Amino acid sequence: MMSFRLKTVLGIALIQAFVLLTLVSSALDDLRQSHQNNLLAHAKTLTTLMDTATKAPILEKNHSALQAIAHEIVQKNAITYLSIYDNQQQILYQFGPAPTPHIKPDINLRDIDDATFDLRHPMLHEQSVYATLALGLPVTPIIKALHAAQNQQLRLALLAMSASILVSWLLGSYLTRQLVHLREAATAIGHGHFNHRIPVQGQDELALTATAFNRMSGELDKTYQRLKKSLYTSNRMAKLEATIMHTVMDGLITMDSSGKVLSFNHAAEGIFGYAAAEVVGEQITMLMPEPYRSQHDDYVQRYLQGAAPRVIGSAGRHVTAQRKDGALLPIRLSVNEMVFEGERLFVGLVADVSERLQEERALIEAKEQAEAANMAKSRFLAVMSHEVRTPMNGILGMLGLLNDRRLDGQQQEWLATAQESAESMLTLLNDILDFSKIEAGHLELEQSAFSPEQILKGVHDLFLPRATAKGITLELEQGANLPAWVQGDPGRLRQVLMNLVSNGIKFTHQGGVTMRVAQQAKREDSLLLQFEVQDSGIGIPPQQLTQLFQPFNQLDPSYSRKYGGSGLGLAICRHLVDLMGGEIRLESPPSGGSRFTFTARFGYAHAPQDEVLDNSEQEVQLHGVRVLLAEDSPTNQMVAVAMLARVGCHVDVAVNGLEVLEALTRAPYDLILMDLAMPEMDGWQAIARIRGMNAPLRDIPIIALTANAYPEVRAQCLAAGAQDFITKPIQRNILLNGILALVTQAQQTGQQGVGAKRCHSNAPIRDEKVLERLAEDTHCSLLPRILEVFIDEADARLQAISTALDNEAWQTVALEVHPLKSSAATFGAARLAACAMQLDAACKAQQWTQMHDLCNCLIEVYRETRGLYKGQQV
Repeated sequence: MMSFRLKTVLGIALIQAFVLLTLVSSALDDLRQSHQNNLLAHAKTLTTLMDTATKAPILEKNHSALQAIAHEIVQKNAITYLSIYDNQQQILYQFGPAPTPHIKPDINLRDIDDATFDLRHPMLHEQSVYATLALGLPVTPIIKALHAAQNQQLRLALLAMSASILVSWLLGSYLTRQLVHLREAATAIGHGHFNHRIPVQGQDELALTATAFNRMSGELDKTYQRLKKSLYTSNRMAKLEATIMHTVMDGLITMDSSGKVLSFNHAAEGIFGYAAAEVVGEQITMLMPEPYRSQHDDYVQRYLQGAAPRVIGSAGRHVTAQRKDGALLPIRLSVNEMVFEGERLFVGLVADVSERLQEERALIEAKEQAEAANMAKSRFLAVMSHEVRTPMNGILGMLGLLNDRRLDGQQQEWLATAQESAESMLTLLNDILDFSKIEAGHLELEQSAFSPEQILKGVHDLFLPRATAKGITLELEQGANLPAWVQGDPGRLRQVLMNLVSNGIKFTHQGGVTMRVAQQAKREDSLLLQFEVQDSGIGIPPQQLTQLFQPFNQLDPSYSRKYGGSGLGLAICRHLVDLMGGEIRLESPPSGGSRFTFTARFGYAHAPQDEVLDNSEQEVQLHGVRVLLAEDSPTNQMVAVAMLARVGCHVDVAVNGLEVLEALTRAPYDLILMDLAMPEMDGWQAIARIRGMNAPLRDIPIIALTANAYPEVRAQCLAAGAQDFITKPIQRNILLNGILALVTQAQQTGQQGVGAKRCHSNAPIRDEKVLERLAEDTHCSLLPRILEVFIDEADARLQAISTALDNEAWQTVALEVHPLKSSAATFGAARLAACAMQLDAACKAQQWTQMHDLCNCLIEVYRETRGLYKGQQV
């Protein structure tokens, strides 16, 4: 039989083993369950955060935003891997090692065999899975902690059991009393009082057993404290995640499918005025005004039953919400659905947009006010342009007509002063209009082929008399590599050069002004020219160099009174140079003088085919042209009629569009000059009516006349049916060139024009005015000999034309008639020049059927011309 001591030892050992195993098992289970709960909570938070944050980028296929959001979340959390797949299992984002495609998700820590907690989360949009989230969380620290605790508990248990067996043999007579203490201690420890100790009396076996038991309970207490600390850390992480949610700038609200609010962050509290405790557990409709509040539940139920969403899943829309105080406020709401542990939940992001809407309204009002002010300014400038240009047309036109008269020296001086003053006023008006276009961003460059050399020489010749009269020089230096023709805006280039040269002459009293040009750089599609205007004038102080290109800026207010000017010219030059792809700069050394240098980029071009005619040839070719002038201003009528009558045009006048239509029924016209602003029926209406007539009236060329110099008006005129556009004040050369171009074009296209009529009757055989000017330019005694040379040359050319006519050698006709046209115009043979011009036009248009009759006409007219020149003394 076993002794009582043995039974006691065995009994105590069994009890100790049971207690220790129970405690160790319970502690380990609690520790494992705690870690598992924390891990699941952490996984839920991450999937919720990922679902909410990445939904919009995934649906919008904004990969850069998806990468940025996912990368930020990965950096802030301990994650083994993170993968996002679309519906075709294509990876949208990958962090860490890619998981096995068909790996089974883990449910608890016991199932983990690879140190990673695997989780799969479907991401839903409108009840459809648009992506899958694969998440792996490291559990190695948890497993290590559990193994360490288990090993430690087992070691402690074995140590305690060994100690208890050893002590049991020594219990003796004290066993019963010590057993009571052990039972009490075991009970206390079972209730979680790990700091309970057995009183030790003496040094016998029972005392040692009590001491060993106390040591065991101390170790258990240490283990418990470590577990408690670990639990605290897990709870702290959960609080950190909650803090992150509450620090989001937008309101974050979650609710279940019944509309009950589950969470309400701090930003939402600020937006709606509710504390989270007042909202969580309540219906979300408390944040909605009517009628949304009454309609919400039905909408959610229809959505859950498969109806199409209106807000859920959208990128965000503006709706109206209600604060706690009953005030309504506009918000931007984005709602997404997620499924967590089989439950359908909804996450809403809310942003208060009331301030932004107010700012947008303020911006719209400011924009409308600015546009209204700009429109008013444009209307004012348009009106002022028209009102100023109309009398300026009369002034400059009359001065131009006076300039053709014989005047004495003082009268010529007065006339020159008046012309200069009127042109200065016109320049000032153009500067103001250009500056207004620059401010509005409406200034655009035209593109045409032109010769840089001709532009420079034209500016040089224009200002040379002014420089000579002032006693200074004006020189032109051209680089050897200057191209003959370029593509660009010759008018704007001329404007910049004229402004710089004009300033140079204005501020130079000794020395002179030099113009330079050279090719600076060359590319495959364009070239860069550098222009320079240097003067020896008064110079510019260094501190004012940067201010000179600002609008309305002059070096000294007194300069405006002494030299004139608005201070806009250089500002306009800088903008024009910018438009031409270059830059402008200014150098002014302390010794005096200034040097303006600017570059401009141009395209490549070939010489245009259009022929340049001199004034005498223009006058001859316009003899007999029938022009209908539509103009309501008597002054402008007088100017235009005088300009046209001087070159032999027949002019009829109409004061409005109705009279234009009536005049077209009485007589044929070769061209119409149409003012746009007239009473009763304006030019716009008259053009539309004419273009709606039957041929040939609808084909009559029309040149629009207006004091409105804006490019958009030009475009509207051409679109309305006008062939050309001339601004007032009318310049004689521009007007005559425009008429001649349209008349010539009408002849070349086969339209009934002025050529056939002009050939026989309208132009005089000999223009005495041309001969008078020729005598003044040469010498009266030399004129008969010069005319004999002309007749001899004409005889030879007419003989060649007659022979070519018999052989139908039309190329020879073209070669001979072209120089005959120019020489006849030069020597006053107006009718011969007109017939030659018509024949030359037919040659260029290859109108072979008409050339036979035109050659016979030319030969007949030449007989009359030759007889007059040979038989009458000049």
